[in-house]
Amino acid sequence: MPKSDMIGIAKSMRDYLDQLSVGKQPFTVQAYGVALRRFEAFLEQTYRFTEETSARDLTVDHAIAFGKSLQGLSPATIKNYLAAVSQFYRYLFAHRFVEIDMADHERLFSTFRQMRPRAFNLPRVPSDEMVDALIQAARAEPEQPKRKQSPGDKERTRLQRQRNVALLLALRSSGMRLGEALTLQRGDLDYRSKSALVTGKGRKQRIVYFDPEAWNAIQEYLKARQDGKRTRALSSLPIFARHDRRAGDRVLPLTRQRVEQIFADLAERAQIDPKPTPHWFRHWFATQVLDRTQDLAALQEMLGHESPVTTRIYAKVSTKRLRQVHDAAFGKEKGTNDND
Repeated sequence: MPKSDMIGIAKSMRDYLDQLSVGKQPFTVQAYGVALRRFEAFLEQTYRFTEETSARDLTVDHAIAFGKSLQGLSPATIKNYLAAVSQFYRYLFAHRFVEIDMADHERLFSTFRQMRPRAFNLPRVPSDEMVDALIQAARAEPEQPKRKQSPGDKERTRLQRQRNVALLLALRSSGMRLGEALTLQRGDLDYRSKSALVTGKGRKQRIVYFDPEAWNAIQEYLKARQDGKRTRALSSLPIFARHDRRAGDRVLPLTRQRVEQIFADLAERAQIDPKPTPHWFRHWFATQVLDRTQDLAALQEMLGHESPVTTRIYAKVSTKRLRQVHDAAFGKEKGTNDND
């Protein structure tokens, strides 16, 4: 193994991301990669560091200066960048690529804790009508193209429509994160309980359940794919797959970018504004559970939240109970009573 003073900053970042990929979701690794590339660019512009600059030259002050440079970005972006750099420094410390004393060690992480944005907006919850409109748009037959389609194009279009309907219904009835849905494989489905085993943040697993409409849509879509014709084991195939010319006969998982484009297209067809995101379905699911059960503990388990504090935010946007309380207090006009 090369000496620590011979390892460049760029290589240490690549090595860290390779190690991170073992225990983290691909989307987390990708997000951390974006953050570290920004940190690398900051070091180059501010301190004239290069790819060959030794990781040993990094100090706590470089990280803190980077954190201060993030002002003006969205709270979510700042949190992601600080988390990525913080974990990268932990990696450097653990491998003794950077030598610092305990005082600087504590100064870095306490400063980053203070930099993390604490205020956050309430989640945007779509109305029932918006959710229904998106699903109806997914179900609708697409407009006929101007040029004549080949039988293969028609089949791909049909599978895309079935997949989109199944995905939207699955997100609506399960509360899954989009990343969790996209990594689901056929072997994760439990046909007895109409559920699936998903792997969430931190590689933590949980069970999510589908309503009959979503389950039936998933089964119809999988049946239409006719995956049994392929030699690859069915259990390892993605539930939500690509159906484009570039994929060909391969069963490749649907990408996040493609889903975002699907939502944009459906929103335009349904004439919905502001533009919805896949995460809106998770917000809708959470408020539905709270409105009907008031069970925060169960909702925390369903959403895969590590902390109940994260789940409790949905109590602030679950309006049914608040409406009932408000009506109890102000539902009648002043000066009236039951004897009038």
